[in-house]
Amino acid sequence: MSLYRSVAELGRFLVPLGELDGVRLALSQISEPNPANEWDGSGRYMTLDKRVVREDRVDAALAEEETKVHDYIRQVFATARDTLHAAYSGEPAEAAALWIQMGEQAESRGAFDRALVFYSTAANLNAPLRDRGVQVLAIRRMARAYLGLGSFEESFWHYRRSAEIAADCRDLKAEVIAKTGAGNALVHQARYRQAEEIYTEALNRAGTHPEPAELQTERGQLLTNLSLTCIRQGRLDAAHRWMAEAAEVWRGVDSPVDRSLMEQVQSQLALEEGDLAGRRRHLEAALQLPVPPAMRAGISLDLAEAWLGEGNAMYALQWAREAEGLALQGGAVGLLARVYRGLGNVARDTGGDGVVFYEKALQLAQEKRLRHEEAETLLQYARQRARMGGIEEARDYVATATQILEELGLRPHERAAEILAELDAEAAAS
Repeated sequence: MSLYRSVAELGRFLVPLGELDGVRLALSQISEPNPANEWDGSGRYMTLDKRVVREDRVDAALAEEETKVHDYIRQVFATARDTLHAAYSGEPAEAAALWIQMGEQAESRGAFDRALVFYSTAANLNAPLRDRGVQVLAIRRMARAYLGLGSFEESFWHYRRSAEIAADCRDLKAEVIAKTGAGNALVHQARYRQAEEIYTEALNRAGTHPEPAELQTERGQLLTNLSLTCIRQGRLDAAHRWMAEAAEVWRGVDSPVDRSLMEQVQSQLALEEGDLAGRRRHLEAALQLPVPPAMRAGISLDLAEAWLGEGNAMYALQWAREAEGLALQGGAVGLLARVYRGLGNVARDTGGDGVVFYEKALQLAQEKRLRHEEAETLLQYARQRARMGGIEEARDYVATATQILEELGLRPHERAAEILAELDAEAAAS
């Protein structure tokens, strides 16, 4: 009897209940590369499904997850009890705040749908009250959950609504934070000019605060974001100016996550200027900061793409696999879709077969309803299919990706046209 079973095989033995979603994640987190694949070289094409779990680790993983589920259920009932008592004592704002806390816990586990239920309940409880501060936060949290689901337009309108209510309540800080979120939602839709406008508006509003030091973190985030929007619009001089101001702010604010984001934006600025070594230096600096595993996974994947752009497939593969491990460690299974897309690109651009990676990326993106990631994968997969002789299939992939991106409010035409031109060249050469 084997001591190992693959993640995919074990998954077939579990019934599709929401209560067992955490078990599936736990099994993925304790999985490891299949030793057998290391001998025959097939390990380089391994995805999550092919990773294996040792039998002697299963019971402990299930026991830990069972404890988490029981604790969670107890907390839901405890919160329900407290909110009902709040109803009798006439404290709906207190009840709303309790449901927001539950939503934040759900969101931290990636359960964005469940988080929305908690947040919307909190928003409705607080809506009739004179003091609408809790509603401002609840709607802003709803916007963040929609962003996690890839519903960028819904996210934008909820951030905008939160900002409007905050302005009515004269809560300047909450208004600035919500406007920043609205700009972020626009960036995800590639609406960079509009995002720049709303970031600038938020920055100007932050400048009217009687205690400017209280909004230093928010100012730093806005300055960093403004630099990014200028990069995306090809205005690199303006991007440098905003970045210089952002760097000055972050020198006086202890926020590793924000400093890491600044380094990532600087890496994109270096890329636009053709400074490939500078791009890597900024990404490596971002990795030196104490940030969560899921964020480290994203940076590692950027570093993999940087090495691939420099023609170093060995380092690209190494960092992509590092990103895979970090994504699992951080419970960011959705991020694996991008990881496997990256591994597919490595295989494709080094003459290998990236099909297994692209297929897994598509499966994960569809399961997690990450429509933007699905579209990006289809665009990259089209190049692989074309090289395999499937020109018409590749065209279908581009068309589907274009449709998805347009439904999300994005403008993919330039990039789609570039890929279609490549496909025409492939067809002419064959």
